[in-house]
Amino acid sequence: MVLAYYDLSFNERVKAIKTLVDYFKPEHWRRIQLAIEVCNEITDEADKCFRLEQTIDVVLWSLQDAIHCGFLEWKTKNILERHKAIKYHNLNTGECSDNCKMCEVLP
Repeated sequence: MVLAYYDLSFNERVKAIKTLVDYFKPEHWRRIQLAIEVCNEITDEADKCFRLEQTIDVVLWSLQDAIHCGFLEWKTKNILERHKAIKYHNLNTGECSDNCKMCEVLP
């Protein structure tokens, strides 16, 4: 089965989104961070994902690339691909260099 963007858990989405900080303007990144903080207070996984999605969709209106290709395609291309990169990174952390960008962003 092919992994789809909407199959990602809330925590998987958050980790992937954190690697995309350079894509967003500071005020949009702050909005995403606030949404993540609010979501961390919610217990239901589906509600967390829904709340985060609402914010991501609002922020994506500021990215011409996302508007042009469509939000789901953008999220699949960027967030899902970052999730796959994180999984690969986690399997290969022994090969990281001192300036590994993933290690800098991820706890």
